[in-house]
Amino acid sequence: MLLALQATTDGIDDGTLDAMTLVLLVGFVVSLVALTVLLARKPREPVEKPSSAPESPAAELPPASAQRARAEARSMPGPGATTPVWLAGVELVRPPQQLSEATSLVERLLEARRAGKLEEGVALYSAPFRAKLAEELGVSEDGLRHALAQARIEGDVPVLRAVELVSSTEGSITVRVGYADRTSELYRLVRHQGSWAIDSI
Repeated sequence: MLLALQATTDGIDDGTLDAMTLVLLVGFVVSLVALTVLLARKPREPVEKPSSAPESPAAELPPASAQRARAEARSMPGPGATTPVWLAGVELVRPPQQLSEATSLVERLLEARRAGKLEEGVALYSAPFRAKLAEELGVSEDGLRHALAQARIEGDVPVLRAVELVSSTEGSITVRVGYADRTSELYRLVRHQGSWAIDSI
């Protein structure tokens, strides 16, 4: 190549040769600069999109399921509402309201005897039972009040020990009333005008 360049330049004057040399030199420098710039450039790394945090399971649920999950979480008993281990599997029997009302009625009857107010005690009877008591005492129903007011009270008042439900229907209940002296009686109560009345003892 140099020999060809030398043979070519033999027929060219010095001015033209200097101009060609300058052009080649400039072209060579420009080529080096371009190559250097290309080598210096690094390939651009792809920009990664920030990964979004995974949604919680509750957020993935449909609205109805999410509401049900929150309701179940609220309904779960706290540490203080748990049943003790020794009572696990034990079903406690709560006394029915009828038994509570019957016990209260018997207590009022005994309190009337303790206070010497027999009329208040007989007022807890049903109308047929009051009529039966008057018949047994040999007085009229109108004279029953006078007979009770003139009655003499002797002995101690029975002490209530327990009231046990024996049977129950829609309008009546039967309870066994036990006393401290180990005696007991059956009381039959009937529902009258929204309250219980003693119908038999």
